[in-house]
Amino acid sequence: MKTNKLIILLAILITGYSANAKEPEKTVLLANFEAINSQTLERIQNFVQAELSIRIRATTIKQTSISGNAMKPDKFKSFKKDNDLIMVALVATTNTMPVTTLLSTNDFLAVINLSDVKSTDNEIFSRRAERLVMRAIAFLSGLPPSPDGYCVTRDFRSLAELDKMGRNLCPPWKSKFNDYARESKLAMPIDDMNFKRPDKATPVKQLNHAE
Repeated sequence: MKTNKLIILLAILITGYSANAKEPEKTVLLANFEAINSQTLERIQNFVQAELSIRIRATTIKQTSISGNAMKPDKFKSFKKDNDLIMVALVATTNTMPVTTLLSTNDFLAVINLSDVKSTDNEIFSRRAERLVMRAIAFLSGLPPSPDGYCVTRDFRSLAELDKMGRNLCPPWKSKFNDYARESKLAMPIDDMNFKRPDKATPVKQLNHAE
């Protein structure tokens, strides 16, 4: 009888613990492979967090960690941690990449070559980088390009078109992304939103590995 009571008590305790245990909170890893300096990285992190209300884990990693001729997404997977649902890698390389942003939807991973969007104007450069990171996260969450001319996921064929598009998601796409963020545990609670959204770029020097 005592054994049965002990088993029942243990079962109640385990059930109660399971019910109260939280699922791990997921993050987006924004990995800077020495493509930009810390000020620009922080600006992008704060902007994306403010726009999408998700957790961004930003870090800088030595460029030599991914040295080689081919910028393939497979090279970057090892940098993800268990809580990193999505990874966006920022590189500045002269190595051949077929497009500015390489996406691996199966790995939830994007590689963005910021050398393709360089500008002598720091504000223009920072906004281009913000748009590309926003696009990468949106596409990896399953959103398609938007027909809305002001949506950050619209198609573009030139830097001029990239500069003209908005930096955020149009309302229907934002609603879909919010659903995805909640379901995937990416969404950030309001109490955690203590960051400051940047309005203008802090004047910084871009790192140019082509020089």
